[in-house]
Amino acid sequence: MVPDDRRGPRADTGAMTEQAPVLLATDGSPSAQAATEKAIELARLLDAKLLVATVWDIPYSAIGYAPVPLSADFDILQEDKAHEVTAQAVAQAEAEGVAAESAVLRGIPSEEIRLAAERFEPQLLVMGSHGWGPVRRMLLGSVSTGVLRRVTCPTLIVRGPKHEQSAHESEHAKAEA
Repeated sequence: MVPDDRRGPRADTGAMTEQAPVLLATDGSPSAQAATEKAIELARLLDAKLLVATVWDIPYSAIGYAPVPLSADFDILQEDKAHEVTAQAVAQAEAEGVAAESAVLRGIPSEEIRLAAERFEPQLLVMGSHGWGPVRRMLLGSVSTGVLRRVTCPTLIVRGPKHEQSAHESEHAKAEA
């Protein structure tokens, strides 16, 4: 059931309340760009604000039993990249006439996106998918699958361009050679 404050006009005043936002979870990849375009289109059609969220974390390498950051400055680079990704998506939305805000989050992407969906209560969550096959998904994980299994809001997964999938397969083949 939708809370009263998001149903539209109130019977007592006739005033309109603000629509719940469309939440875009993005990492700036080509598949995320396709999701960005779709989220902007849907936010415009729904007359809703677009909330652009990205998640960053420091990759760790395991030495023995203790995780060790790969580089002391890597966290700064990762956070800067996250801010850049959200700023680009917000600018794109605003250029198309859609009000937008950003949220830069730190942690495990699937968990942070789930928490953002709980916090912001979007009418729709939009995110991209790289389109990896089952083996690659098993080895590398799938943020979109992890999110889909745990969020309660309506969610749209936008498939990335075909050439992105081929590029990932080419990189994998080069790494094996």
